[in-house]
Amino acid sequence: MENRLYPKEGEVFEMTGDFNVNTPEKLIKVLGRTENCEYEGTPLTGIQTAKFKLQRAGGFDAGSVRCYIQKNFGEPARGQWILVFKENFPFHDNHWSIGCADESWRSKSPANSNGVLVIGTKKGAIHLEYEGDNFSSREYMWLVLVE
Repeated sequence: MENRLYPKEGEVFEMTGDFNVNTPEKLIKVLGRTENCEYEGTPLTGIQTAKFKLQRAGGFDAGSVRCYIQKNFGEPARGQWILVFKENFPFHDNHWSIGCADESWRSKSPANSNGVLVIGTKKGAIHLEYEGDNFSSREYMWLVLVE
């Protein structure tokens, strides 16, 4: 697989995802949390192509990050797009955590709260960060849909 670098902040790029394959259930398996995690949203289905950009945003919790993104940049990407991003950009840049500000993911244990999906900087693995976590704009870039 090609070693593609992460897009720069604000750079528009396109991705195509097969959401008959990249289902919420697959994401939960990727998280390794099949007994502890559930999806509470409406899943994306079929093959979809969309344009995106990465934007830095921070906030006291995931809800404030989502509101900031909506006010300043556009619609935050739904969580299932994180798998497509990881497929398109499999080699982490070891600088930014990349997230989807979609709070449709619930961890039953240990937090019993909603969270957002993030590709972390330490191992480049997709994981769930909880609703109450503090998100620094120095550490996070968020996947945003471009109209």
